[in-house]
This record gives sequence, structure tokens and C-alpha cells, in this order.
Amino acid sequence: MSVKPWEFYGERRTIDAARGNVVQFLKDTEALHCIASLTRKVAVLDHSFSLVLGI
Repeated sequence: MSVKPWEFYGERRTIDAARGNVVQFLKDTEALHCIASLTRKVAVLDHSFSLVLGI
């Protein structure tokens, strides 16, 4: 069974697309982690201010 160039190319594009999706997923995940981290920091600061101000 011989592999035709366009079949290989099609498979290659699928692999590249999958890899692109993984990279995009990681970037999205990283962004979510940054947002979560910032939210936590703001919550901690907010809590600290509440303690300092006695609210």
C-alpha cells in the first residue's frame, strides 16, 4: 500500500491543526490562570484592607 503525497499532506495538516489547537488551549489556560491569580491577589488585598480598616 503506497501513500500518496496528498494523503500524507492531508494527514500532516490534521496533525498541525491538532498541534495548533493544543497550543491555543495552553495559551487560553495560561490566560485563565493569570486572571485567576490576579483575582486571588485582589481578593487578598481586599481582605487585608478590610482587616486594616476594621470593616
